[in-house]
Amino acid sequence: MKLRSYFKKYHVVLFVIFFGFGFLWGKFYYYGDRQPLEVFGKRELHVLALPQIISDDVLENYHMQHQTQIYLDLYETDEDFKEKMNSKEYDVVFSLPDLSKDLILQEKLMKLSDANIKNKKQISPDFSTLPYDKGLDFVIPVFWGLRGIVFNKQKTKKNEFLEARDISKTAFKDKALLSIPPLSVLADVMQKLRDETLWIAHVDSYVAYELMNVDEKFDFTIAPEGATLWTANVGVFKASKNPSSALSFIEFLLQKEIMIELVKHNKLSTTHRDLDTENIKPYLKSSFIREVSLKDLRY
Repeated sequence: MKLRSYFKKYHVVLFVIFFGFGFLWGKFYYYGDRQPLEVFGKRELHVLALPQIISDDVLENYHMQHQTQIYLDLYETDEDFKEKMNSKEYDVVFSLPDLSKDLILQEKLMKLSDANIKNKKQISPDFSTLPYDKGLDFVIPVFWGLRGIVFNKQKTKKNEFLEARDISKTAFKDKALLSIPPLSVLADVMQKLRDETLWIAHVDSYVAYELMNVDEKFDFTIAPEGATLWTANVGVFKASKNPSSALSFIEFLLQKEIMIELVKHNKLSTTHRDLDTENIKPYLKSSFIREVSLKDLRY
């Protein structure tokens, strides 16, 4: 009788305790050790990215919508990338072609199907295949650019250096930067172009167009041997502890309104086909790739 009375008195409390235990056991049984952060409702996402590619506003937007705390780490060089990878685990990675290819070959990335990334269909057909990922099975290109030559057309003409076999032997060799500058010195290179310490520089197209936007003395051209096309890709690590949120994050980034925010922030050309009809600079659109002869492009 006493035992029955005890259970009758505390049956609600006991029900909550047993239900809670059963719920947690079910979560652990279903997710195993893959999503421990989601089990208790505390979601964290660790993202490794190139500088300036994603804005704080977009991260905060995702955080508010999905109650997920995002920790963003940045890298500039392959050495930085390897150092970060050796010291920490990540869920999402933004990478350029060489690193993307390495990650795919090393089987470190999760397969991205049309089912788990429905917004993959928003990628322009011009970027629907990559040499190292034919079906976009492991990475999704979100931004793109060309490596070419920006020059001061008031100081030199295209034919003066495009027809030169070796710029380093020309009269203006001291005014030319022949290698792509790393991000850490890019601002300095742009300033030297503005104050005419440099007349010619190998740069990515987004740098050239930014200069052209503020001063008509600049122009951009492709070297005779062709242009190098690059894409900034996003993928999910196989070892992610929060894969469902990682996939959700990529799906979020590929929304039209979010991509517009990103393009305005980083001034990179987008691969998102729906932005072709938006009121943004032509070179920021996916369709601008058609302005360059495809036979002249190389990865």
